[in-house]
Amino acid sequence: MGFFNGNQQLNPDEERERKDISEKWVWRALTYFANLVLLNLLFLLCSLPVITIGVSYGAMHTQLRKMKEGEDVVVVGFFRAFADQFKQTTISWVLFLIPGIWLMMEANMLIETEAEVPVLIYVSLIVPSIVYLALLPWVLIQASYFTCTTAQQIKNSLLFAVRLLPQTIVMVILELFPLYVFLMKTVAFFRVWPLWLFLYFSASGMIVVNITRIPMARLKMQLSEREDD
Repeated sequence: MGFFNGNQQLNPDEERERKDISEKWVWRALTYFANLVLLNLLFLLCSLPVITIGVSYGAMHTQLRKMKEGEDVVVVGFFRAFADQFKQTTISWVLFLIPGIWLMMEANMLIETEAEVPVLIYVSLIVPSIVYLALLPWVLIQASYFTCTTAQQIKNSLLFAVRLLPQTIVMVILELFPLYVFLMKTVAFFRVWPLWLFLYFSASGMIVVNITRIPMARLKMQLSEREDD
C-alpha cells in the first residue's frame, strides 16, 4: 500500500547528489548577490567625479550583461569596460549633463517659488525632462555593444526610445524612483540608505539588461552586416 510513501529513503548516492545540487544553487545565488553589491559599489565610487557617471553606468551595464551570460569576474571586467568606453560615453554624458543641470535648476526654482505658476510653465519643464530621461539610458548603454559617433548615439537613442517604448518607460521609472523617494519621502530615503549604497543601481541595471540586450544585440548584428557589405 505504498503508492505515496512520503517517507521513502534515498540511497546515499542520490542523497549526496541532491545535496550537491542544493549547495551549487546556494553558492550561485550568493555569488550573484555579491557581484551585484560589488558592481553597485564600483558604480557609485567611480561616479564621484560627476563627469564619469556616464561611463561608470556604461561599464556597469557591460558587466551586468556579462553576468547574464555567465561571467563572474566583475572587477577586472568593470575597469576594462570603463577604459574602453571612456571617450565615447564621456563625450555623450557631458553633452547630456549640461541640459540636465539646467532642468534641475529650473525644477528647483519652481519648487521653491511661492508665486502661482501657470500650468504651461510646468508642462514646458515636464515634457523636455521626460524626453531627457527617455534618451539618456539608451545613450549610455550603446558603447557596451558597439562603437559609434556621438551623433549616431543620439540618433539611435531617439529611435530606441520610440520603437522600444515599453522598455523606455521601465527605464524612466527606474531613473525617477530614487529621486521621487528623496523628494517626497526624504526621511524614508535615508532610512533605507543600504539599498542605494549596496544594491539599487546594479539591481535596476540588471532589469535594464534583461529588457534591452536582445534589441541591442540585433542592432549590433545589423551594423556588422552593413560593414561587411
